[in-house]
Amino acid sequence: GRSGYSMLSSCCAVQPETDVDKLEVFSPTHTLVAKPVAKPVASKITLDLKRDATIKGGSKLGIAIMKGESGMVLMTLDVGLLELHNKSASPEQRVYPGDRILAVSGESGPDGIVKKLSEPVEVLTLEVQSMPTQEVVLTKSDAF
Repeated sequence: GRSGYSMLSSCCAVQPETDVDKLEVFSPTHTLVAKPVAKPVASKITLDLKRDATIKGGSKLGIAIMKGESGMVLMTLDVGLLELHNKSASPEQRVYPGDRILAVSGESGPDGIVKKLSEPVEVLTLEVQSMPTQEVVLTKSDAF
């Protein structure tokens, strides 16, 4: 079956190596399945994330993303800034796998988003489209 996620470009842009963050961008050989989970309706959230090397996970984002039909899809959350944000945020301000990253610090579009997320800047502003799904299952496809 064909999933509703369109893949742009044949593969991923080469990531500049930084000691701050390892940004993982999944390739189109992965299939994304999002299961509906009860949570607040889809809404746009703006987050200001500030890197803080004194906190565990405070200097990295701790996320993996994949190109989706509207911006980048947040695939996984690991120890990092977004997880720290979720711990202190109200439920409707939390970010979950399956949510879309629409823009980062004014840059939108997959290339702009990846570029901004890879920059070792102190503050990142993320515009996120919260989706009414929460659990994301990623399977590697052998169809390629």
